[in-house]
Amino acid sequence: MTEDVELEDWGSGLQASVDSPSGSTAQGSVAPYQAPIWAPGVASDDDEQRTHRKRGPKRGRGSNLPKRQRLATDAELEEHVAYSVGLDAYGMNENEGGLLADDSDEEAYYQVRNHIVARWRADPTQYLSEQEAASKILPKHRHLVLTAWQYLDHHGHINWGVAPAIMGQPAEERDETVLIIGAGLAGLSAARQLTNHGYKVVVVEGCDRPGGRVFTQRMESGDAAAVADLGGSIITGIDGNPLAVLAKQLDIPMHDINSDDVPLYLRDGSQLDQAVDMQVMQEFNQLLDKSSELREQLGPGADALSLQASLDGLWQRTKTRLDAQEQHQQQLDSRSPG
Repeated sequence: MTEDVELEDWGSGLQASVDSPSGSTAQGSVAPYQAPIWAPGVASDDDEQRTHRKRGPKRGRGSNLPKRQRLATDAELEEHVAYSVGLDAYGMNENEGGLLADDSDEEAYYQVRNHIVARWRADPTQYLSEQEAASKILPKHRHLVLTAWQYLDHHGHINWGVAPAIMGQPAEERDETVLIIGAGLAGLSAARQLTNHGYKVVVVEGCDRPGGRVFTQRMESGDAAAVADLGGSIITGIDGNPLAVLAKQLDIPMHDINSDDVPLYLRDGSQLDQAVDMQVMQEFNQLLDKSSELREQLGPGADALSLQASLDGLWQRTKTRLDAQEQHQQQLDSRSPG
C-alpha cells in the first residue's frame, strides 16, 4: 500500500508529491531536501520506479491521483532545478563532452548530476562535499559522483557565493594571478569564485565605487530619509537566478511584487497614466517579438548580434514609424476646418 507524500518546497518553485512505499505519510522527512526515490542513479528500495526517462516524467505508482494532487516527483524537481541553472536536464552539456568513458551510463550520469545540483540548491548556505553528494547514490553509480561533482563545482553550479560555510572552505593556493576588469556584479562574482578556488585576484574598476549598474542612492531632507535604486532593483524570477541564491546566503528577505499594486511615477512626481503604461508595455513586447524574428532571419549570424543591438535597431525603426505617424496626424489636423 502506498500513500501520497507531500514534500516541502525547497527552492525550485514547485512542491513535490510522490509515493511512499512505507505506507505512511511524511511531511518533508529530510527537510528541506528529500532524496529522489526512483532515479536510476539514486538509492531506492523500489526497482519498479527506476525507469528510463528521456522526454519527460512517466507516471509511476500513484498516477491515479487527481492531477491537482500529483504536482511533481522528486526527479522532476531535480530536472527543473538543473534546467533552471542552464544545464541540459535530460542529457550532457557541450562542455561535459569527454568527461565519461565510452562505456559509461550517460543517463545515470546526468541524473546523478541533476541530483547533486538540486541538493546544493536546497540549501546554498552550506558547502556540499563530494561525500555528502554521494550519500544517497546507489553504490553501483557512485563512481559517477566525483565526475559530476567536480564538473558542477569547477563550473560554478554548486558551492559558490558568499555564505561563510563556503568562503571558509580551505583551497589549494595557486601561483596564477587573475586580473578582472570591472567591479560590477559579474566581475565581483568572478573574483569571489576564483578566490574560493585559491587564485590570487586583482579587480580594476574605473569608477569611484563598486557595484556597476547596481547602485542605491540615499536621499535626505531634514528629518526625512529614503533610498532609491538607480540600477537593478528587482529579482525577476528566483528559479536559477543567482541573486536569489545570494539573498538566501545573506539572509536577506525577498518579497513578492504584484505589478498591479506598484504604481509608476514621472519625473515631476505625478503618477503615470495606466493607459500609457499599457501602451509602453505593448510596444516593448512587440520589440521583443520582432527581435526574435530578426534572430531567426539572420540564422547562425545572429550569434554575433547582441539583444541590445537588436533592440536598438528595431526601436529606431519603430521610432521612425511613430514619428511619421505623428507628422501625418498633424498634417490632417492642420487641414481640418475651424
